[in-house]
Amino acid sequence: MKKEQKLASGIVIGLLFGTVVGVLTNNIGLWLGVGIAIGDGVGNSIQKKVMLKMNNLKKLNQHQFRNNLLSYFFVHHFYNFIFSIA
Repeated sequence: MKKEQKLASGIVIGLLFGTVVGVLTNNIGLWLGVGIAIGDGVGNSIQKKVMLKMNNLKKLNQHQFRNNLLSYFFVHHFYNFIFSIA
């Protein structure tokens, strides 16, 4: 899901919440605005969590790649060193 879609989904959820509460309390004008504000907050929160997860995954993959590469070079050079002495 793209980041604009996450924000839009949050606003739609807030809009539905505001409409329901507004109809129940007979004050739809107030609760429509409150629902949109709550939905905006929910959408931004979901968006930030997903972006943080993606950044952590990228860092983890880079770290694993670097460790695998370093271990490969260490083993390769150690192997060549041992057999060059023998």
